[in-house]
Amino acid sequence: MYTKLFFSVLISLFFNRIVAQQMVKDIRPGSYGSGPGNLITYKDLVFFNADTSVTGNNSKLWRTDGTSEGTIMLSFNNLNIGGKFHKKAVANGFLFFGATDPIHGYELFKSDGTVEGTYMVKDIFVGPNSSMVSELFAFNGNVYFKAKDSWDNMELWKSDGTAEGTVMVQDIRPGQYGSVDNTSNGETGNCFAILNNELFFSAWDGNSAFSHDLWKTDGEVVSRVKTSSTGKFGVYPQNLITFNGNVYYAAYTLEGGNNYEGVELYMSDGTDEGTHLVKNINPTKYQDSYPDNFTIVNNTLFFAANDGINGKELWKTDGTEEGTVLVKDIYPGSPGSMISPLVPFVSFNNNLYFSALYKEGAISYGGELMKSDGTNDGTVLVKDIYPGAENSYPNYFCAVDGDLFFSATNTLGTELWKTSATNAATSLVKDINTNKAQIMAPSSFPFSLVNLGGILYFSASNGLSGSELWKYDKSNVSSIEDLTTSGKAVFRLFPNPTSGNFQINYLDASFENVELKIINLLGNCAYQFTLKDIDTKLDISFLPSGIYLVEIKSDSNFFYQRLTLEK
Repeated sequence: MYTKLFFSVLISLFFNRIVAQQMVKDIRPGSYGSGPGNLITYKDLVFFNADTSVTGNNSKLWRTDGTSEGTIMLSFNNLNIGGKFHKKAVANGFLFFGATDPIHGYELFKSDGTVEGTYMVKDIFVGPNSSMVSELFAFNGNVYFKAKDSWDNMELWKSDGTAEGTVMVQDIRPGQYGSVDNTSNGETGNCFAILNNELFFSAWDGNSAFSHDLWKTDGEVVSRVKTSSTGKFGVYPQNLITFNGNVYYAAYTLEGGNNYEGVELYMSDGTDEGTHLVKNINPTKYQDSYPDNFTIVNNTLFFAANDGINGKELWKTDGTEEGTVLVKDIYPGSPGSMISPLVPFVSFNNNLYFSALYKEGAISYGGELMKSDGTNDGTVLVKDIYPGAENSYPNYFCAVDGDLFFSATNTLGTELWKTSATNAATSLVKDINTNKAQIMAPSSFPFSLVNLGGILYFSASNGLSGSELWKYDKSNVSSIEDLTTSGKAVFRLFPNPTSGNFQINYLDASFENVELKIINLLGNCAYQFTLKDIDTKLDISFLPSGIYLVEIKSDSNFFYQRLTLEK
């Protein structure tokens, strides 16, 4: 009786593991899916855009509390939040964002997570015209953003969430052109940074020669940080970040009017004399080092740059010219290791994690998961997820309770992975799309990962419902650690799921009298084997497809793990 009860508990845990990765709601039933994107968290909710139309291109604002019934559409009157939703801000108890309706065009909206609390703040460009609200940023209880109230005068605005409190900060460049560009720095850069209770940004008053300069405001007074009357230093600041009492950014360096010298690394303490070039990383005339992906880890500012010799590689700076150095030539030769500026760096477990091409001796790896502690020797490959020269392209990083989740590709397609800082702990979370009938390798394509209260939310497809909203609740997972009597994992199974052939890797230091059993969900032993080596290959293709319990007995200790057989 106790044996059956024990197995019933384990079986229950297995099914909890299965539902740990589950679709929250099938918003748009059918094979197309609603394509949830731009997931962001606020309060106890996840906000996202999703398409409910048959024809597509009708992105509405939704929110979820993690339940199907708590996943509701907040937009109204054909409100379309579009692709700029990731540039949002939170202030005064509301989520602010840009959205379009057919009456007012693209304007500033806000939401408190309820239908009645989701509405337009102000029609800045009156009528069906669009103010093109963009680059929202919270500062001192207000939301700052770029917008225009006529055809071309894009300027800096702020809002406290009321129509009367939504105003232009200053008409920096009076007239039809405006002072700020309606451009985005994407996922890897910011148009704003805060230093000494002042907001820094890029603007052009129309007076200096061909140059957007670095400006700042306390919300009332607006002033230029450094005058570039010759158009020489710090033109078009971008990718702003605050680090160690300074604002760092990438900017053009010009020589003699409009002669292009490239985009290099700059810094500013908010004064004219304290604003200067940190280092001309790529000194070749007319060439850029183009610093981007600025990320702070353990008092080190990392970034990607191209010095014209090693291609785009990993760099770091302490704010001095001599302290601005190449961390490691990860992939010797041009174009370097940095495969895409759209894949952001992330700080995790006191290291920088990122995706990059990698070469070790004569062996070349595709775009794989890397980490760095800021030293040459500490910049290493975490795992070759897609062995050989193929690219796994790790992306959409999100940390949840000691694990770093991400999307990556291998022979199973593009699926959800996680790492805990070591190669052994880097593994597939679940092959969500197992629809083998697809012509190409089935993929769930997880993206837009966010963490809300220790639960991972993301967009993915199981091959049947199209791309929909999913969640992964670690608290409901019977992990390898949960199924061991010692509280730690002692063996790995891979691949898992398997079509029949798989390998068992025994991790425990002691290897004596190790017996293996494969038990079905009725609690019956379907296969038994004595392990002869710490790495053993087995074939269970003769067993029916289904979920099995793998039992390892070592001396008087028992260890368990789930194995899925798919044929």
